[in-house]
Amino acid sequence: ALRCVAWSPDGTTLAAGTIDGKVHLLRADTMDPLGVLQMEKRTQWVGDIKWSPSGTYLGVAGHDSFVDIYEAGNGYKLVGTCKGHSSFITHFGWSADESMLFSNSGDYELLFWEAPSGKRIMNSGTCRDVQWAGYTGTLGWPVLGIWHKGADGTDVNTCDRQPHTAACLATGDDRGLVSLFRYPALGGKGRIYGGHSSHVTTVRFSPDGKRLYSAGGADTCVCEW
Repeated sequence: ALRCVAWSPDGTTLAAGTIDGKVHLLRADTMDPLGVLQMEKRTQWVGDIKWSPSGTYLGVAGHDSFVDIYEAGNGYKLVGTCKGHSSFITHFGWSADESMLFSNSGDYELLFWEAPSGKRIMNSGTCRDVQWAGYTGTLGWPVLGIWHKGADGTDVNTCDRQPHTAACLATGDDRGLVSLFRYPALGGKGRIYGGHSSHVTTVRFSPDGKRLYSAGGADTCVCEW
């Protein structure tokens, strides 16, 4: 069963993570298989996949608490592993210059890493002014204001920053609602939209930033906004 997917920046390759820890690489236009990535002892499901902005690297985060970094132009050779979380990885992202990553985990940690080595950055203050290539994490300074009153750390499941303009941030939560905030979301109420009859698992903007797509859980519904 699939858990997450990601397109390469040039749109030619699709990476699909599965519940058994594998990443299937597919040709995006024909869905022909190109290969399968799986490190030894990686048997937990893949929770997030992201290509670096240039497509040079592919990051794979799993429920075994690691983020593995593969070099796409070198036969998808493993070039780094981010080790340090004590719970499963929920979200991660690349810096615009591909020199850093951030990651969120199930126990609400926010950690930073050098890329592509995966070495942990112990002084998070050095990452304060980093320009991120998109932001899908639910923890971090740019998303401090996305949590509604009474929410715990599991209530907001997903978010995505609008591409190009970075003007707004969309979230999806356990109430079945999609919300829009000004980015960075540091406080104030967002605009709230209903449509799902179950929790929202994922929100993503279209590449041009003009549309937003949300996927529900038990309602198995995809909404276009």
